[in-house]
Amino acid sequence: MIIQGLKVHHMLNKSKKNYLITGIASGFIFLVLTFLVNMDIFRSIDYQTTVLLQEKLNRIYDFPFSLITLLGSSEVITLLVAGLFLWDFYKFRKIRLGLFLYLSVYLIEILGKKFIFHPDPPMVFNRVAIDFNFPSSNIIRTGFSYPSGHMARSIFLLIIILFMINRYKKRRTIRILSQAAGYFLICAIFISRIYLGEHWFSDVAGGILLGMSLATFSLYNW
Repeated sequence: MIIQGLKVHHMLNKSKKNYLITGIASGFIFLVLTFLVNMDIFRSIDYQTTVLLQEKLNRIYDFPFSLITLLGSSEVITLLVAGLFLWDFYKFRKIRLGLFLYLSVYLIEILGKKFIFHPDPPMVFNRVAIDFNFPSSNIIRTGFSYPSGHMARSIFLLIIILFMINRYKKRRTIRILSQAAGYFLICAIFISRIYLGEHWFSDVAGGILLGMSLATFSLYNW
């Protein structure tokens, strides 16, 4: 019994160390990417990626990708994140650092879109098929697009959900299916933001790194 407990303790410590390393690494890469974006290194890559996706993908994807964008809006993601942390507080009576790290996404997004010179994709690329926006879409309007807060918040939520499923669900099948669904959603959100002309490739990459860094720091403190 004692030996088993020591093994579990060792595994938890190892996991926490991995979360810390991942958080630091992805945060560092995010800072490097931010510097390169501000230097306008990605202009050609961003443009070519958008053109390639819009040329290769049929316009039939306009609506489903627009729906993914709507469901991934700030209001929806924030409600889901709040629900997860409220459930965790009810079950364990702990206020997690992750809640505050999630809120910091907004601050970093505002600073990036105010000070990083990276103009939005022109309207000629816009393929959004749903004529509805939540209020949050009109709050941060600077004309600059880096980083994608939409992507950062979505990644943060998905990582926390997968962590909870992996920790609290015993059935291996559920864990495998949830991971597969999570990876599929990440790819779908990534492609949709570029395909719809909402963001450039570098914006979405920055959002992934930002969300990953903050989420894994949250898990380190879990």
